[in-house]
Amino acid sequence: MIRYSYILPRILIILIVYLFFYFLFDSILRIALIKSLESIFEAKVEISKVKTSFINPSIEIYNLSVGNKNDEFKNLFEFKKFAFSLKLKPLFEKKFVIENSILSGLAFNTPRKTSCKIKIEKMKLPPFMEKYIDELKNYAELRFDTIKSQAVDEIKFDFENLSSVKRLKEIEEKYNTEYKNISESINFDKYSDEIKKIQDDIDKVKREKNFIKQVKLAVEVKKRIEKLQKDFKNDKNEIEKRISEIRFYYGEVEKAKKDDINTISNTLRLPKIDKDSISKMLFGKIVYEKFQYYYLLLNNAEKYIPQNPKKMIFEEKRKRGRIIKYLKKENFPSFLLKNLSVDGYIGEDENKIFYKASVKNITNEPYLYQNPLLMELYGKNDKGYISLKSDIEIYNNKSRTIFEFKNMAFSGVKLGKNNFVINLEKGFSDIRCEINTSSNIVDGKINILFHDILVNSDVKINEKIDNIIKNTISSIKGFNLSVFITGKLKEPSIIIESDVGGIISESMTKEYKKEVEGIKKKIEEKINVEIEKYKKKFEEEALKRKQDLKEKINEKSGDIEKKIQDLLKNIKI
Repeated sequence: MIRYSYILPRILIILIVYLFFYFLFDSILRIALIKSLESIFEAKVEISKVKTSFINPSIEIYNLSVGNKNDEFKNLFEFKKFAFSLKLKPLFEKKFVIENSILSGLAFNTPRKTSCKIKIEKMKLPPFMEKYIDELKNYAELRFDTIKSQAVDEIKFDFENLSSVKRLKEIEEKYNTEYKNISESINFDKYSDEIKKIQDDIDKVKREKNFIKQVKLAVEVKKRIEKLQKDFKNDKNEIEKRISEIRFYYGEVEKAKKDDINTISNTLRLPKIDKDSISKMLFGKIVYEKFQYYYLLLNNAEKYIPQNPKKMIFEEKRKRGRIIKYLKKENFPSFLLKNLSVDGYIGEDENKIFYKASVKNITNEPYLYQNPLLMELYGKNDKGYISLKSDIEIYNNKSRTIFEFKNMAFSGVKLGKNNFVINLEKGFSDIRCEINTSSNIVDGKINILFHDILVNSDVKINEKIDNIIKNTISSIKGFNLSVFITGKLKEPSIIIESDVGGIISESMTKEYKKEVEGIKKKIEEKINVEIEKYKKKFEEEALKRKQDLKEKINEKSGDIEKKIQDLLKNIKI
């Protein structure tokens, strides 16, 4: 007799399990994969279909695309199909071992119709990346804080504060003092007093009755008159000499004028722009963004690499007892993909390059399965080629990766930001990247040669400088970019070098030097005009005062000379 109460429940459980895996498991796995990948790439992930089989353990993933969080309408990569089969025996030991797998139609930087932005908690940046981002803010704009390039008529300066004008004022004060002293010295009162005394003595001589005594007194008075006449003449000549020696000290004014021109011209002088600063301003943002992106991806991947088992053994020793594991003939890690074959393309339209690649020895327990992770990729077309060779020995903490891309076509690349932007409309680049790591030290160099480029610039500083930069940029047909990554893996140093910085700096310095020299001449002319106005006014006033002095001395001296002549007539013996 059949016991339905025993059989039916078990048949029902088996049916439920079967229906679950047949109808729901693939969908649940698909959703789980999407969520996991979105947390890693911080962008929308799409998978059209996931197909699993438990009779012959295998998984197939169709039409996966991963968005680029930095370009919402581009995919970071996508592929048509990823398929692999698991070895059955290791599954009973909870180990996933894949001998061969296929990844077909892998393409990068492909367009997408919808935005890939999603709301997800972003990973906290390491301190060294925050430091680089803060540093980039200093290079956000091409700054010419000390440059003035207005028209000469617009150049404003306080004429009264010019050194040459101050010197003119000092000369004017000096002249006024000298004029005052000379004017005060044209005072012949002492001679008038002496003349009165001599006239009184002459009257006494005339009243004297004794002839001999009279003659003797007359001789003495005459000597006094002659001495008075001589002293007066000397004083007059000295004053006239002082008047004739009045000068304007223009040599000092000319020296002060040169200092004024240099001082004002310094506001027009182009500061020395370091080529490295220009390179960092142009390329810093894009380099740091790329580095940050892949650095965070590697940090996410590191979570899935277990610690060195030797370290774990020491931790086990601290506990009571010890776990002993016996080695088997085939001791597999918990996950192992021995060989992954990849094919796909890079680029678009006539620049598309089809490639084939292989990845070997992917495992989550590299210290157990001590075989290097090997990656090789190669593809070419009529214009260039792409090549990748990577040898990563996680168990020895060292790696070597070489990547080359000859004649990579690009378009719509924007360098710089804010007031100084270079647009690489289209062109080609030759890339060579070599990165070596040993323990926690990284030594990497990325060299990119841009050639056959069509370039323009969007510069918004001022009209003159804009024209200089635009003319320089439009003549560039190629340039080099080098990025050096050295130091500790957790806190590397990033150095950016490019000859385009030197080209721009040299051209700007040369062109603007001509502008500055021309403007300096115009400034000198403007200062000369103002000084000449001041000098003309000063000289007219000075000449008038000089003439006044001459008239004053002639007037004063004429009266004294006449009185002296009268004295000489009166004293005739």
